[in-house]
Amino acid sequence: MKLSSLLFFIIFISTSAFSQIKTASFFQRSKGDIIGPNGQRFMIKATNVSCWLYQENYSFGGAQNVHETAKKNLNEMLGRNAYDDFSKKMMEHFITTEDIILMKKMGFNAVRFGFSAESFENDSTKSWLFSSLDRLIPVFRENNMAIILSMMRAPKPQNKLWTSSYTKGSTLLWDAEEAKQRAATIWSEIAGRYKHE
Repeated sequence: MKLSSLLFFIIFISTSAFSQIKTASFFQRSKGDIIGPNGQRFMIKATNVSCWLYQENYSFGGAQNVHETAKKNLNEMLGRNAYDDFSKKMMEHFITTEDIILMKKMGFNAVRFGFSAESFENDSTKSWLFSSLDRLIPVFRENNMAIILSMMRAPKPQNKLWTSSYTKGSTLLWDAEEAKQRAATIWSEIAGRYKHE
């Protein structure tokens, strides 16, 4: 479990109602439980929104490195940087305020979003990811819902499944010190940005 804790980092958005309670200001772990900002056990009732912050392979109709093929094809058909433009538009329009309100009405108290370490390779894609989250955080806060971030694609594959972009013979994350440090740096940057949430 200690290996997965590096990649599975939970950011919860506290609400104004929670923040008024003095017992705790953030989500915490106590033994096997998650404790909410109100000091009570928090039972996750989450849904998953795939393909918003990271176009997962199956969204393009297959496994392995389908997203790499899609990126190449879009750039060849539509011109240079078409895939980045496509990704940016997805981040801006894929999930809306109305979607979040509907999820709340359906009984969910949290939403899981996958993302890729690749988004942190340059300032432009990192900015898109952060601005996409920043735009919706107030809506999550207003609806008393938490956000769970999951690094679906680490700097190196975290397992031998196609979901982590593994190809035969790839060096795994756990055997690559530089990649492990990069993953930790990304999580530190996310935690630093949202330390007051």
